[in-house]
Amino acid sequence: MGNFEFIYRSLHHCSLFDLLKNKDINQTLAYMVDFKEYKKLKIIPNTYSIEVSNDKITIVIILMIGFELEEYHKYNELKSNTNVHIVSMSKASNEIFEFKKFRKEIKLLDFMSMFFMTLSRTNSRRLHDLVHLRNLSSL
Repeated sequence: MGNFEFIYRSLHHCSLFDLLKNKDINQTLAYMVDFKEYKKLKIIPNTYSIEVSNDKITIVIILMIGFELEEYHKYNELKSNTNVHIVSMSKASNEIFEFKKFRKEIKLLDFMSMFFMTLSRTNSRRLHDLVHLRNLSSL
């Protein structure tokens, strides 16, 4: 991870944006939503979402309130000609009334599932060392 950017109000969202810059993580995200391998993914911060994309796939990670009013229409237009996936990392998206219109389109992903999937797919020694660190907690 390089320079941490504070581009969102929530530190949680800033951290997610920064982590997605790691190619092992962003490629795992793409694999989890489309079950295909994608390379050279760009991470684009939007006001209410984070976009992970290349010329073959667009993944939109919803950052909650505001997305449904301002950004969803942009991705709805893209949907007709590209491989677009709307993702939420929060179960709250199922409860938000404003998301009712497109709730079926939202793929809910779990951070821990993404963590373990990334570990299983990477050759990165640094990431595998995290597993060993976690194992120390059982001592």
